Amino acid sequence: MIPEKSGVRVPRIVFGFGYSIVSMLGVYMNVYYVFGGDIKVGGWFYGYMGTAYMISAIACSVFVYPWLSRRFGKRHTLQLAAAVFMAGSISKLFVYHPGMPWLQLIVLVTNGAAGSGIGLMGSAMLGDIADYEEWKTGIRNEAFLASIMSWFDKIGSSLATLLGGFVLVWIGFDAKIGAQSEHTLMHMKISYFLMPFLGALLTFLLMSRYELTEDRVYQIKAELAARRA
Repeated sequence: MIPEKSGVRVPRIVFGFGYSIVSMLGVYMNVYYVFGGDIKVGGWFYGYMGTAYMISAIACSVFVYPWLSRRFGKRHTLQLAAAVFMAGSISKLFVYHPGMPWLQLIVLVTNGAAGSGIGLMGSAMLGDIADYEEWKTGIRNEAFLASIMSWFDKIGSSLATLLGGFVLVWIGFDAKIGAQSEHTLMHMKISYFLMPFLGALLTFLLMSRYELTEDRVYQIKAELAARRA
């Protein structure tokens, strides 16, 4: 089982690393796979469609995930968000076609919905972990937990961004030639699917071993309330 002190930190760094290491490929897939290397049109279109990501993330954060967390608990809601992200990652193998740019909306909407859920539930679960620490030690440390969470997020994103350039070299990408070879495009698509999928899958599996179930959380809250009274 994942101890409470590890909390959602390990799943968050795994998810962040898997997502960030190939996140730049979203733009490259749009420009070089869908628009054949036309940077001007592809860049404008991707920026325009990026609004769908934000709308999906905001709508799910405000309306969907609060309801799901009350009904199924934070852990299962986070796992559901990871499952949505896996589905969106799989869709990357099918939705990118020259001349059919709007299909990319499937990827952007699922990424926005899933990413907001993992971020929102991960932050919400910090309160449960703080309750557990107080219940066990008598000391609350929300600030420390929040700073550690932020540090883990930055570690995952920073390492992934550092390695992202090596991914481009590995797949044979060459910005000087415009339209890329079939070999490069194929490996670009596989990389863009595989790393985020594996990160979301590991997040899902790790959270299934997380010890602070919803029943235990409410039990700890009740005992803390009794102590304070």
